[in-house]
Amino acid sequence: MLGYLYWFLIDIMKPFNDEKLNNNFIDFSHTLVCIPLATLSYYYDHTIMSYIFYNFSRSFFVWDSVKIILNNNKSYLYIVHHLATVLLLDKIYYDNHKIFQELFIIAELSNISIYTTYHLIKTNCSNNIYYCKLFQILWYGYLRIYIFTRYYSQYLFIYDFDILMKLSLFIYIMGIYWWSLQISKFINEYNIVPLLRD
Repeated sequence: MLGYLYWFLIDIMKPFNDEKLNNNFIDFSHTLVCIPLATLSYYYDHTIMSYIFYNFSRSFFVWDSVKIILNNNKSYLYIVHHLATVLLLDKIYYDNHKIFQELFIIAELSNISIYTTYHLIKTNCSNNIYYCKLFQILWYGYLRIYIFTRYYSQYLFIYDFDILMKLSLFIYIMGIYWWSLQISKFINEYNIVPLLRD
């Protein structure tokens, strides 16, 4: 219950005038807190730490889904993504499923560059947006595409191909799709193809 109160309070603080920047700040704060919580829970397998990690992240994804629905945002893929993540968190917490916890940590690490780059773009805080976007594509691609592909090729046939494995694959495919969009935007925005021909 405290997790939901935390997200409500951080939402009403609104440190920025722009609602999208506020949402990005909240998403980023979740990532910054949940990575150490998930990592400590993973390595020390402590009941209280696992409970805090589980409730902190689960409450974020439920709260964010409700907020999307209430704002009539029509981000249905985000809601499906969040539902899948909640079910994966349940699997991590109740079944002590370490593989999904590793994937969760890697996924959250890959999000860091998304939130920071978005903030820099929207606030015009950097003259090096080109390099920030390039780093975002490389960072996300390495973690979400390369590392995840290695995990799936190693574990896909070991575990039952149940609903949770299907949901995690759905999140993985969403990541590939989002990454390919970022690459396409980057190539078009910076006119990369003609540069390669010269």
